[in-house]
Amino acid sequence: MAEYTPTLQARHNYKTLMTTLLTNAPIQNRDFNPDISSGSVLPIVVADYQIAQAEDGQPRVDLWNNVLAVEQQGHDTASFQDRSEQRLGRKYQSRLLTSLPEPDKIFADDKSEFKAWGQAVVRRVLDNGTLSVEKREVHTCDICDGTIAHAEVELRNGCVSCASSETHIEEKSVLLAKLGSTAWGVAAVITGDASLRKLGADEMEIIINKKRLSGVCLDEFGFEDDVIDPKIGIGLLALYAAEYYGFSAVSIVVGRSSSRKNVPQLAAFLGQSITQFPSLRTSEIARAPLGYLSYLRDDGVIDEERYIDIICRVLPPYLLKMKKDMCPATLDQIIFSNRTGH
Repeated sequence: MAEYTPTLQARHNYKTLMTTLLTNAPIQNRDFNPDISSGSVLPIVVADYQIAQAEDGQPRVDLWNNVLAVEQQGHDTASFQDRSEQRLGRKYQSRLLTSLPEPDKIFADDKSEFKAWGQAVVRRVLDNGTLSVEKREVHTCDICDGTIAHAEVELRNGCVSCASSETHIEEKSVLLAKLGSTAWGVAAVITGDASLRKLGADEMEIIINKKRLSGVCLDEFGFEDDVIDPKIGIGLLALYAAEYYGFSAVSIVVGRSSSRKNVPQLAAFLGQSITQFPSLRTSEIARAPLGYLSYLRDDGVIDEERYIDIICRVLPPYLLKMKKDMCPATLDQIIFSNRTGH
């Protein structure tokens, strides 16, 4: 596979280097219909709203996470990737996503160009000492030999890669990053949440290599059939998309809980190298009571056209501003503000 070296030079000369790419945090490409599970694609919807408020020329880029452990069971690599592509195709035939402008490009974390780019990033952070290969005692799957977690972690479930409940503890080589005060500080800057700085007092190790059918392959680093932990790949995909278009920064729309889980691990993985990539920021959104909105549609209170309009054009500015999740009563106030009842 051809080596790709990350660079801030505009590969496509799409925009100048002083602009920010607006996009969504990668969405898990599970088996769902956006017209029914609308909340799953809210990051795309809100990013589209942001783009509509921005200057002309902003590309519309959708990011998807295809490296899903629970979805790979019963597949080989080829059939798993075929199914992932079929699922994406069906999602873009939904009424909700067809109501948005067609994306200029769809990025997914199982595509060959991103994987080659990701391997170059791994080489860089190994070379500068951010990552290291160390021997550790870890929970290991009896069936697929996948590394699950550090031995001191109490397992609540079995192996997520093959669903086996049969595990054992053994000493083996793992790819490690250190999640400490520096990484938490970087995460605080990315998310705008200063409270994250308080979480870095005790340094901890995180295991980077996970057994998956697809993703950024770690074979060349001694971890056969392993890839970068998809939680880290989510942030990397956004940085890759920004470099692809030549942007110096990228802002991703993401739910608050997802941001807190994934951003610190990305910061630990990149370490000092993070300054060599486009600047990353999160636009965090509150949860919306879309189940209640679906009830209003199904009960005939609002029609399908109004339902789509509320999700795509009414809710986004509120979700970006609200500090707490939206409740049904607040949604009522927003969509029925000019009526005394419904």
